[in-house]
Amino acid sequence: MRTRTRILAALAAIATVGTVGTAVTPAAANERPDIMGSVESWSGAKLAGVEIQALVEPDAQTINDMPAGTTSLPRVVGSAVTNAAGVFQLKITDEAAVAAAGDSDGLVSVILTGQTPEGQVYFRTRMTPREQGGFVAYQPDADGDTSADNIAQLRKEGRENRQSRTTGVTNGIPQLRLTPLPVAKTTAPGSVTTLGFDPNAWCSGNYWWYKKVDGTAGRNVTLMNQATASKTTGKFTYTSSVETSLEASVTTSGSFVASVGMMKGTTTAMTISLPSPASTNAEWYVGFEFNLYDIWCGSPTGAQWWSQYTEYRPWRPDGGASRRTWTPFTCNTANQSTLGPGAEVKVAKDQTVTKTGSFTTGGVSMKAQQKWTSSAAVEYKAINATTSYGLCGDGAKYPYAVSRTRQT
Repeated sequence: MRTRTRILAALAAIATVGTVGTAVTPAAANERPDIMGSVESWSGAKLAGVEIQALVEPDAQTINDMPAGTTSLPRVVGSAVTNAAGVFQLKITDEAAVAAAGDSDGLVSVILTGQTPEGQVYFRTRMTPREQGGFVAYQPDADGDTSADNIAQLRKEGRENRQSRTTGVTNGIPQLRLTPLPVAKTTAPGSVTTLGFDPNAWCSGNYWWYKKVDGTAGRNVTLMNQATASKTTGKFTYTSSVETSLEASVTTSGSFVASVGMMKGTTTAMTISLPSPASTNAEWYVGFEFNLYDIWCGSPTGAQWWSQYTEYRPWRPDGGASRRTWTPFTCNTANQSTLGPGAEVKVAKDQTVTKTGSFTTGGVSMKAQQKWTSSAAVEYKAINATTSYGLCGDGAKYPYAVSRTRQT
């Protein structure tokens, strides 16, 4: 990545969305960093001397509205080098550029990238402006979903410890663990057999940019699980808003390579309400479209080539929604609540929930993040005015475990 300033001239002729920034120096020791973390191999070895750059691009609306074939070059807004323990502390030095990249809520996606001996680091962390200056982490990205079935899914896919991720937030500063992207090893075209490492993968340390692909990918994204029984009927309501975030990912030859963080798409005015009869186990999902962006490379000599990597990013709801069957959890009686005759209840606590296994990319389960408000809720209604019933949440009482509830 230190070759960046030498190749700007070679890229000047490319039609782009966004601006290219110049290289910046690491934060001074006495400054409050905006982002902290470590760079490690999959085996856990600390990688020292790696330059990590923070990049931003235009806001999601602008990127999603790019015509196919248009390119976008991210802008450098900060950098840092890992110490002997593989740790870095990065200060954002171009706050205006970061703020300009935010959505209507001020939420901005910051790209962390760098070249290591094992390959390219590439991950996104989301932040919002800080009143005292600088930026703070978006807490829901660190909270995640720690339910047993979701952890089991990550372990099954080998993703629990073998990918970049947000490990926590300290005093508003995101704590990241960055690992190199794996490389798909093939024995025949389109036949991915293993994942390994290659320091020359991605763009061999040269500069890279995005090029929008013609066409989109559709996914059915699970947002909530609801189980009525003999005493209730139900309803799911979803109003399209900026409250839904989906996991972006990188693929090669159509196969999953790595998760690269959470992103929002474009807001579309739409409200969907779907009923659930009595005695129905409903896994509610909403259809989403994803835009695809190829990663292109450029060398100081002017050569340009596709890296063979493609990023999938959430775009917008496609207008579809329905339910499929799921197997309800066993209710812990400590999490059960009783409602009186004829009760109706809407579960819509102001809470952000991350759900692993919500949809798939390249055959691997991905995450969805939903803020549950009046814009996204499930309802239960007694079958008649004289019937009482119980409600249970998975891991907590139903007002606090809004994504997985059942009648008891």
